[in-house]
Parts: sequence; C-alpha cells; structure tokens
Amino acid sequence: MELSLDDPCQLFFPGEVVMGVLRLHNIDELIGMPPIVRVNGYTIVWKTNSKCDTEEYCSFFEDQAVMNKILPENNNSTTSLNLPTEIYSSTYKFHFVLPDNLPPSYEVQFGHTRYKISANFNSNTAFTYFSVGQWVGLKKRANSVDRKTSFIPSLCICWCPVVKASFHLEQTQYLPGETVYLDAVIKNNSWDDIIYSKAFIVQNTKYVKTHHIIPIKYKRTVVEETRGLISSGHNQVWSRQPLYIPPVIPTTKKCNNPFNFFDVEYKLKIHIVMKSSKEKTLFSQRLLIGNWDDSMSCTKLNDHKKKPIQLLQFSTDDCQMSKLQNNDFKPKYVVYQTN
Repeated sequence: MELSLDDPCQLFFPGEVVMGVLRLHNIDELIGMPPIVRVNGYTIVWKTNSKCDTEEYCSFFEDQAVMNKILPENNNSTTSLNLPTEIYSSTYKFHFVLPDNLPPSYEVQFGHTRYKISANFNSNTAFTYFSVGQWVGLKKRANSVDRKTSFIPSLCICWCPVVKASFHLEQTQYLPGETVYLDAVIKNNSWDDIIYSKAFIVQNTKYVKTHHIIPIKYKRTVVEETRGLISSGHNQVWSRQPLYIPPVIPTTKKCNNPFNFFDVEYKLKIHIVMKSSKEKTLFSQRLLIGNWDDSMSCTKLNDHKKKPIQLLQFSTDDCQMSKLQNNDFKPKYVVYQTN
C-alpha cells in the first residue's frame, strides 16, 4: 500500500484542497471494507527534558478524505510515486479541504504542531506528513530605524569613559529569502578592549501550558555575523552587513488565531563582550517576518494563495533549523528568491 500527495512541495494553506493517491498492492486486495484515508492535526508538548513522555496533547483537526476509485484503464495517471501500475490492484484518488483557522506546522525543542494523513485497509496502514502554513502579510516596508546607545563598562560612573554605538536599519519587515542590511558604528571609548561584537537574529518561542501562567520559552539563532577585536580608543564600522533570512515560520501570534499554540517572534540584536568578561546587548529591534507582501501589487497564485509579482519568485524549502536539530519531520515554509 502506497500513499502520496499530488503536490510535491507538500505545503498547503488553510482553505486549500489537499489531493493525493492511494495505491493497493495485489496482495492487499481482499474482500472487505474499502480503504479509508484520514487526516489529523495535532500539537504535542513533552515533559521537561524528555521527548518520550507527553505532557500535553491536543487534536484540533480530524477529517476523512473523499475517495474515488480509478478504473484500470486510468491507472496510468501521473503521481509522485512513478511506480509501475501492474503491481497494484486498485488505485484511489482522495481529497479533503483544510479549514480556514488552522495553526501552522512548527517544530521546537519541547514540542510540535503536525499534520498526518493515514490510510487503513485490511489491517494495513500507511501514513505521511505534510506542512500547513499561515499567511502573514507585510503592510509597511519602508519603516527605517535609527538608534543611539551607550554603555558604561565600569562601576566608576563619574570617571569611566563609555562605549557608544549608533545603528540604522532600512526596514523592520522582511520575507524569508530576503537580506537584512545593518549599518552600525561602535566606538570603544572605554579603558577596556572589546573582544568581539556579534549581530544576530534570534527566534523566540513561547508556549503556555494548560492551567499555567508562566510560559515555556525557547530561543534559537536564525543567522549571525561576528566581528573581531575593538581596542580601547578605536571604532568598528558595520556597513550594510548582510544577514540572510532562511526559510522559517513567519511571526505567529495566538491573538491573531485562537488555534495558534505557539507565539513566535524575531529580534535583531548586537551584542559585545569586553575583555573584563562584561557583556552587553547594545541594540535590540523586533522584526516582523511575513510570507507575502501586502504593500506590493499582488496576484492570486490560486484561489487561496497570493504571491508578490515584483522581483520575487515563490518557492519552498525545509526549515534549516529543524534539520540541525535532527527532527524526524522537517516542516516546509515559503521562501522568496530575489533577483
């Protein structure tokens, strides 16, 4: 028994129709009930420091697919399996519609939100996973940020010179696949050397357990760039330092969809470490990561999808951070390839 989806990307959005094919081997075809294909969306949170013991489980979406048996002469229809049809006894096409309020697929260290398709026939089971996205539009792109700050690395406030810094961002709203260009000047007027400075974009995840007030929090770095020594009395200049945004889940808020289980936000930070082991975050700016641009003129990709038509090409890719964590399922997200 083989189960496959028609869309090779296996990334869908709420309101879309998911279509696929179920093929049965000759040895599977026995007299009995016809095959059943079901879909299930669920969120799991594990107990602390465990990926075996489930602390919370919520099944928020269950449905049974509509099945249509294909006649033998039509069994040569194109599917993603590319296997000889003579080894199958029956082929079924199936489809189901995703509701409009589904949360996005997401993998984090302490849990995940996943979507699973299961096929059952005569005690045989086959299953596969697919990704669900959530459209997050960017409405205001040209919102530049200019900021200045200072840091006193010594307790002798009256006599100790300070570390001064200024920062500039052209915008704070981005699409995956775009590049953040950072301008910064760090002036080390202190008596201590700065060992290194680091600019990075961090992904912050929060989840509130049932009957709990304090949320679980998890941070992971999306992209980072490190610069070397800033000696006492010297400056360091960051001129349009590029920080590429990989395929990641867009900014997600529970207030935007009551079915969202995880709050996900992004911040751009610049951090310095002094020779005296003192550390300081000089700059922190919240970024909005979306997956389609409402400020551009858009066209329908199909009845439910939209994509920008100016300088951007729609594609999908696995979440790189999930790959690094060796998860058994890699969610897919929208990423744009700029010209």
